[in-house]
This record gives sequence, C-alpha cells and structure tokens, in this order.
Amino acid sequence: SLFDIANVYYPFYNMPIDLTITPIHTNNLEVPSDLVNTAFDNPILINRFKTLLDSVKAHISDVTLSSLVIGSEHDIYMGTNAGLWAAYTTFYDAVAAYAKTLWPGLKVATELTFGGITSQSTLAQNLNINSDYIGVSYYPLNNNFTVKPLSTIPTDFATLVGLYPATPICFYQYGYPSSTICNSSEALQAQFITQT
Repeated sequence: SLFDIANVYYPFYNMPIDLTITPIHTNNLEVPSDLVNTAFDNPILINRFKTLLDSVKAHISDVTLSSLVIGSEHDIYMGTNAGLWAAYTTFYDAVAAYAKTLWPGLKVATELTFGGITSQSTLAQNLNINSDYIGVSYYPLNNNFTVKPLSTIPTDFATLVGLYPATPICFYQYGYPSSTICNSSEALQAQFITQT
C-alpha cells in the first residue's frame, strides 16, 4: 500500500510529514457507504475512524508525523448548519484525542478555508478548542474566482491572528492563481509570494 511505501521512503530521508485524512473534503462527504447517513457524533462513526487510525499507525509506524489534519475545507460542506458543526466538533475532539494516544506528542489540526474560519468564527473557534495548530486553506479570491488585491494579505493575516492569538497557524493550502480568466498573471502570482 502507499502507507507501506511511505513507511520506508520518508524515514530513509529523515523527513517528517503532515498527514491529512478527510472524512469531509471541501463539499464532499468521504466516508464508507454504510456511514453516509450516520451523524459525526455517533459512536459508530467515531469508533470506525479510530479503527482507521489504528490501521494507519500499523502501516506507518516508522514515519514521523509533523501533524495530523482531520478534514479539509469542510466548512464549505457544513455551511451555517450549527448542528453539523457541533456533531463534527464532537467527532474531531474524540478522534484527535485518540490519535494522540497512538502518536504521543502529535500535533492535530483541522483545516478550514479562510472564508469559513472567519465568517463562521464562533463555530470554527469551538471546533478548534483542542487544535494544536489552526489549519487554514488560503486563496484570496472573490466569489467569482477572480483574485483579490495583494493588499488584502496583511489584513487577512491580522484577522486570523486576531481570532487565534495564542495558537500557531498553519497554512495547509496556500496559493494565488495566475490565469488571466481570474484577472491575474504570473507576475501577480510572484508578487503574492513576495508579499507573503
């Protein structure tokens, strides 16, 4: 399996990894078919995820994890549904605590989009209470996917730090398109990196 290959490759190069497991990936529920209608706070789903973590641990026992990220951009899937956020928070807290028993000292995060972490800030802050890192996906885009001006970067960073002044922030996805369709260019993309 890919995990078995990773267990040989990454330790050989003394390279720690960030591992993301996505029960929700952006706007898609990514659970086994028999769990599609199971609430995230249901012990059945929680225990199945713990079993998944057991299997991952067995296959990458020699890999050093920099962090484990549980979910990617799932604020898009959850939207403004406070009940879904609460259920996912219960799930996340349970499986994150369990992961730390498998990998002592492990840093755990859940990755939200910049838009979700700021527009649903109370729900996101509740979700992140037990996070070691604040995981963020950051692409400064308007709703029509055109780029925002580079001057928004310092303001956006200040907003994130204002929401999470005491927890390290990790950008697990970070980028700026270069397409003219997005009102951008390779020169603007380069300036984005410089501004960052």
